[in-house]
Amino acid sequence: MKLEMECLKWEKCFGDWINARKSFVKFLDRWLIKCITRENEETRNGIAHFWRSRVGTPKTFIVCTDWYQVMEKMSESQVSAAIHDYASSLHQLWEKQSEEQQQRVKADYLSKDYERRVRPFYGERGINYSNGTAASGVAGLDELEK
Repeated sequence: MKLEMECLKWEKCFGDWINARKSFVKFLDRWLIKCITRENEETRNGIAHFWRSRVGTPKTFIVCTDWYQVMEKMSESQVSAAIHDYASSLHQLWEKQSEEQQQRVKADYLSKDYERRVRPFYGERGINYSNGTAASGVAGLDELEK
């Protein structure tokens, strides 16, 4: 249960971390756009702004712009979904183990109850009964008819 909760916290922290990185890169990209002289360049498609063209643009600016575009396209939802699915699997495993533990406890109780009830039955018939079996290991029909 604790591991499941830690996974869910990790999922939230991961999403927050990615969103913080996206915000940082977006801020940095916008700041660079404001700081760089905006010269226009003539292209086949018309006028292109300096900061959208790569000719003569400082490499730092290009890296930052590419980083921003990659971060915008990136989806953390698949990773978050995988972490969430993992936490769900842990929860299902925990429930199954809990159910199996309850079945073991019930089986132990029923086994002890059976032995408690069988001992007097064998005792009345003069059969030595210990550790869940008659003295011979198997109670024959002849022994039970007495």
